Amino acid sequence: MAEKIQQLCPLLEAFGSARTSYNQNASRLLKNVAVTFTKTGKITGGIIEATLLDRTRISCTPQNESNFHILYYVFEGLKNEKRLAEFGLDKLSAMRYLPMKATKNVSDLIAGYKSVYQSLRVLSFTEEEILVVLRILSAILLLGDVTYTMKGSTATANNPYLISSAAKNLSVDNDQLCSVISKGPTVEDVSLKRDAWVQFLYLRVFDWIVSSINKQLSFSRLVLGNSYSVTVIDPPGFGGNEQNHLFRLNSNIIHDFLQNYIQQLLFFRELEEYKEEGVDIPFKYEETPQQKQFLNNLVDSERILLNGLQNSGVKGTFNWLKKMKSLPSECIEVENDKVTVHHTFEEITYNIPDLTAENVSTLDEAEFAETFKGTVDVVTSAIANLLPEENTTLAEQMQTILPKLVESMTEDFPHLVVCLQSTESPREDIKFEPQCITQQLRAFNLMETIMIRQQGFARRLSFSEFLNR
Repeated sequence: MAEKIQQLCPLLEAFGSARTSYNQNASRLLKNVAVTFTKTGKITGGIIEATLLDRTRISCTPQNESNFHILYYVFEGLKNEKRLAEFGLDKLSAMRYLPMKATKNVSDLIAGYKSVYQSLRVLSFTEEEILVVLRILSAILLLGDVTYTMKGSTATANNPYLISSAAKNLSVDNDQLCSVISKGPTVEDVSLKRDAWVQFLYLRVFDWIVSSINKQLSFSRLVLGNSYSVTVIDPPGFGGNEQNHLFRLNSNIIHDFLQNYIQQLLFFRELEEYKEEGVDIPFKYEETPQQKQFLNNLVDSERILLNGLQNSGVKGTFNWLKKMKSLPSECIEVENDKVTVHHTFEEITYNIPDLTAENVSTLDEAEFAETFKGTVDVVTSAIANLLPEENTTLAEQMQTILPKLVESMTEDFPHLVVCLQSTESPREDIKFEPQCITQQLRAFNLMETIMIRQQGFARRLSFSEFLNR
């Protein structure tokens, strides 16, 4: 079981991480991994929750960034095994879903491919299941290279042979796949439909892998129990680009909520209790009331923003702007079709029409399932049957995730691991900026916390620990 647990991180990183401007291995999803064990310390299993995957990255990778690692691993791994033709990947030319490929170290990609294969085997995936996963990922790469032109009043595919190879990999009817992703009223419409279809396919295969792993890790837990557990919550990193999508907004809001929790429930509460008990703390933090009020206002404003996104829809983009403009300007500002959020670490501007468009999936999920009807492959048939019962928007998911996230952290005393970004510059020659580190140290109140600890005020014991000491 311990060996299986060790394989979770490299596998989740392969499917859920990518190279960004500031991080070679940036997590593009929210990971919640719990390891359960008995009173004697024997590991009994694990539970994975992987949500908010940045699925738009598949087809709309930000400039000067990379797609998910697994796509590069698959291409170079199969190329190294001389199996590209087997999966139709020898027909790729533009490699649209593999941006920045020329900057990658081929030997690292091959090693990544072998590592993922080994992880899947340790986690009890069969050879047949691994093969189907490779075929699905190959189909995604093939569909990414399909281009379209107008013929009369209809947009059609210029390279239908790529769709045929993708259909073969997916074990679906070629004509049915063509009817879904190769015809539309305009080139833009059919391209967007193809991208949405591919994004959904990647999300479904990822969900199937996570679901399968959870089943594998549950058997021992059912027998031996799960008296104790350690949970690691790993949110995507904070940041912004020239164009910031809904995934970026969700990630940054998560950081604001976590920062509010850290400061209000840990740092501010600690200061208030010292004051009530007459403990002379070694410094005065004069900005505490203002900072505390700002964090309260910020997270409340972000809740209203998410609620507005949830209820707006693409056609009702501007229906809630009036309410947004009434929010505290130090938290959120709206101008024309832009919304600027003054996050804890930095203010980031988002395009409102983009946010509302990305919030609601335009994919016909029934049509997606129909495409796979009758397939005999164990994975593709499972994907078609894994569709959610209800179509929830990303904003709805966020409003469900945020309280659960805080609740999981308040169940017991959390241990906070802070990862500091070494530089804000995307330049390769700038590896470290002292002012960037200083800014983060101040934002996390680490300097004040260190001063408290130096004076001998250690962490507070839980009530049960106090009784049993």
